[in-house]
Amino acid sequence: MSFPRSPNVGSPRVRKIVVYALLVVVPLVMLAVASLTTIEPTATAGNNLFLYVLLFIAVLELAIIPLVERVQISMRKKVTVTQMAPEQFLFSLLLIRISFVTAIYIYGLVAYLVIGEITNMLYFYAIGIVGSLIYWPTESRQQALLARMERS
Repeated sequence: MSFPRSPNVGSPRVRKIVVYALLVVVPLVMLAVASLTTIEPTATAGNNLFLYVLLFIAVLELAIIPLVERVQISMRKKVTVTQMAPEQFLFSLLLIRISFVTAIYIYGLVAYLVIGEITNMLYFYAIGIVGSLIYWPTESRQQALLARMERS
């Protein structure tokens, strides 16, 4: 069964809306929720280890994004059954990028909910902001990604 494809999927306007929603609005909403709530930590044993492991995973995610993109681009070449339009594939790669970065913000919220200190959440927000700046989909970065997709 094949589903009809929307002609607007992957358009610059849709990409911009999704990027702002996931990299700006969602983190601000989570920060507002955290600042309006008070959490009492349930356990203190292992909190530092939990925080350090999550911080390591957050930094590792930023480093893994280019690897995931390369794998996706190489797999696109091998799949000949259903080829996505380049704009749709670009949109899916951008979604992967910003999903990884958004996950870092979510780790911050989880750290706050488990440990109960908002400063721990802000560590993740610092990493998330760096990731947002590195992977923010500017027009030149999108064109470079399209060129890399076509070269492969």
